[in-house]
Amino acid sequence: MISKNVKIFTFISLLFIILLVLGGVSAQSTDETQEDINADTTISTDSNIIEQDNEMNVQKQVNNKNTKEATTVSTYDELKNKINGATDEWTEIELENKTYTINEPITWGTRSDGQSRTFVIRGNGAIIDGSNTYQFITVNENYRLDLLNLTIQHTKADKGAAVINYGELNAHNVTFLENTAAYDGGAIYSTGRVIVSGNTVFYKNMITNGVNGNGGAAIFTTGELAIADSVFSRNNATYTAEASASNGANGGAIFVSNSISDLIIQNTSFWYNDGRHGGAILIDDNLGRNEGIKRITGCEFVFNSALYGGAIEVYNDLLIEDSYFSDNEVWGYGSSNINPKGGAICVNDLVSSGTPGKLTVRNTTFEE
Repeated sequence: MISKNVKIFTFISLLFIILLVLGGVSAQSTDETQEDINADTTISTDSNIIEQDNEMNVQKQVNNKNTKEATTVSTYDELKNKINGATDEWTEIELENKTYTINEPITWGTRSDGQSRTFVIRGNGAIIDGSNTYQFITVNENYRLDLLNLTIQHTKADKGAAVINYGELNAHNVTFLENTAAYDGGAIYSTGRVIVSGNTVFYKNMITNGVNGNGGAAIFTTGELAIADSVFSRNNATYTAEASASNGANGGAIFVSNSISDLIIQNTSFWYNDGRHGGAILIDDNLGRNEGIKRITGCEFVFNSALYGGAIEVYNDLLIEDSYFSDNEVWGYGSSNINPKGGAICVNDLVSSGTPGKLTVRNTTFEE
């Protein structure tokens, strides 16, 4: 559990990470990961949900692949052509440590033969920049995209400004910086599977035009989501909190919508995120289902804000353990002058049955 006497240290560490982001520098991979890269293996993080002492954990795996030597691409057009032309089951490319400027979105998975394919982008500190104009990439069903050691910034779209995922997305040591969607998924919109790990940072991503039902300034998902060892900071799902016109987007960092899949978040920090329902996270199901594991372990929620659920609003069963909540707040008024609720966590009724989800909290600190 994160204790109060390390709060200042944690904040300083977070500021250091943000300074790296603003400098356009992607953090280096661990020595173990780098050795595997040098040995021509592909690093990914898998979400193996294993049962141990009747509890569920996210486990990381290294998938060793015997692949052809990765090709280095020097321009965005080369990257686009490599993805569009990939026919092998497994394709890897290397980027140079420079900025690649998007000139049109890419779609990974245009073939209709039903074969699963994986494309790996090793960033080496590269920046992919959308110039506040373009969406980056869409991953189609049965296709997988691995993003390693890069920054995706200043992309723009109605949804999923950085990535729209209908297949599988793995992001390891990736910075998602100042990406903007009008409605859902400021950085990532997903109906498939997303795995986030390895000091991945979501910073200042935004939803601009959302109404109630839209949101997820960093991630909007209806599918499976596993997150470990990452940071969500200053993401904003824009909303109003005045009784006469209360409306707007939800899930300042993450919006899990109508999902019967698993949500597992581990060792991750949420600071200064803001959304109407769920300053950091909203877990909701309009059909009132209560399926899939929903678990948060070893995380911290600090200075998040919302109208309902300063840090988290949840409609499903949720387990929170070994975590830390401080200085989260609710403010304003909802429709019909409803008062704000749940400074840290708001547990709401399931839509179909009117029965609240079950919140289980273990070994967790709530302060201020």
